[in-house]
Amino acid sequence: MKTPPDDNTKAIYSVTEAARAVGLSRARFYELVRKGVFPGPEYDIIPRRPLYTRDAYQACVRIRKTGIGADGKPVLFNSPRKGKRTKSRREVDPACGELNDILKGLGFRVTYSKVKDALSTLYPNKTIERPLEDKVILRSIQYFSNHGM
Repeated sequence: MKTPPDDNTKAIYSVTEAARAVGLSRARFYELVRKGVFPGPEYDIIPRRPLYTRDAYQACVRIRKTGIGADGKPVLFNSPRKGKRTKSRREVDPACGELNDILKGLGFRVTYSKVKDALSTLYPNKTIERPLEDKVILRSIQYFSNHGM
């Protein structure tokens, strides 16, 4: 596990940053949030995006180091896998991964491939850059609302 830099200048952190700081995937991190091991994120009112305050982020790092969860129970973490790491789809196209996370957070039942297809339909000749523009998010929400997702 890499120790995150002691950055006291940031006020908020994304779920991805918190998961990365404790050496876990987002899926495993969320699983442990549901079990009460890590504190849950707060949500920004608009666009209802999960985030961690500096204190909650530091609590996650402390829980990983001490092995005592937010619920006060001991927790064991597996060691990270060794060996060759392959690129995930999100590393190939981070905009699709970010939009996928946003849409799932809003309750849409989408997959990475559906989001990628939607973006190629909505913007056939354009590469979507990060951070995502509000109009890209809004247009994607409208697209998936019309397609019953």
